[in-house]
Amino acid sequence: MRDVCLRFWSLLVLIALSVPGQLSARIVNANEGERIESASSAVNLRTGHRAYSGRVTILHENIELLATAVLAVRVNGDVERFEAEGKPVRFKQSVPFIYAVKSGRAERMQYLAQAAGTEAMEL
Repeated sequence: MRDVCLRFWSLLVLIALSVPGQLSARIVNANEGERIESASSAVNLRTGHRAYSGRVTILHENIELLATAVLAVRVNGDVERFEAEGKPVRFKQSVPFIYAVKSGRAERMQYLAQAAGTEAMEL
């Protein structure tokens, strides 16, 4: 019985590994109050800016930003703003103390992360 179970699980693992389109790697960066998922990312060691690409999802405080490519601009180690591009870039923002959601879309968007409590979206 044990041998049959082992063969069954081995077969399942082989099937899962043979379907590359179904399993895609995602890069996840998570800091306090911020979560970024993307297919790939690269950092410029001189400036500290990080470029994300491939179905980028950013969750920052009460904003969710979906884009094809995002540049996280850093000043003194902290993210100052996110510059997003896509066709389209989409965002959803929950409004504090009001059960409503603002949303929008554009080809380019800039989110000022340092001014997170205020209206900080530029389309």
